[in-house]
Amino acid sequence: MKQDLKRYACMLADSELTLGVCDWGFCVYRQEHSACFGSTTGPNPLRREPSTCASCRNFAVSAQHRAYWLEQARRHEAFLNEPALPTQTLKIARERLKEALAMSVRSTPHRRPRVVPAPSPADRLRQALETLTASASDRPERVTVSALCQLANVSRNSLYRYHPDVLRAVREHQGREVSAASLASSG
Repeated sequence: MKQDLKRYACMLADSELTLGVCDWGFCVYRQEHSACFGSTTGPNPLRREPSTCASCRNFAVSAQHRAYWLEQARRHEAFLNEPALPTQTLKIARERLKEALAMSVRSTPHRRPRVVPAPSPADRLRQALETLTASASDRPERVTVSALCQLANVSRNSLYRYHPDVLRAVREHQGREVSAASLASSG
């Protein structure tokens, strides 16, 4: 192993490449492919972070990085279970989870990548509705079709056309919100 690493280091030096090592992978650095906007001497340490590296053409992962990416996926899954997260935070956490899962697959040695099926629009709508209605008591704004579709990343047209059951559940929840508000104001 050490001999292979020395040979690889010599090859990098001969080809005038820089090797950056971090917890989440390797950077076989070439400035023209740098997602972190590095200089001629190497990666930009201020912009070098897992998400930037994961999208960079210079980035490589190996089996030794798999534990890091699996832990990131676990943390983001747990984070997504937190109640009352803002929509933008949910979107970012989902993107980071997807990224971590992709990197863990890339770091799996000698296996064909397993395609993780994306949740269907119906599943995303149900999950978003559950998130919105579970945290509705903590939010001053009403649960709306727009908020639901934005959180689920599904068009409103698709909701109206293909998911009448979810739309009905939204309308029922809105009816309960109106009833609760009118009871509170009359009491």
